[in-house]
Amino acid sequence: MIFDLTHLKQQHVKEHEDKGLSTRTSKINISVLIEMVIIGRDLRFDVRWPAKSDGKLLAASRSSFSVVAAFKPGTE
Repeated sequence: MIFDLTHLKQQHVKEHEDKGLSTRTSKINISVLIEMVIIGRDLRFDVRWPAKSDGKLLAASRSSFSVVAAFKPGTE
């Protein structure tokens, strides 16, 4: 899975600069919560930030795909 979290990085940098902290020599670590649910033959996932169950659902993060190919024929 690939997520574009550039906007979170920019927000994180702004918050640090507002506090007078430098981010030029620091690594920026952004944690997200990935919720995965199997519905029939599909795997659905949502991404939330901050990484809490009540975190904001990231725009365009809700997606699903079929997981049928991961199982042997005849699997129930």
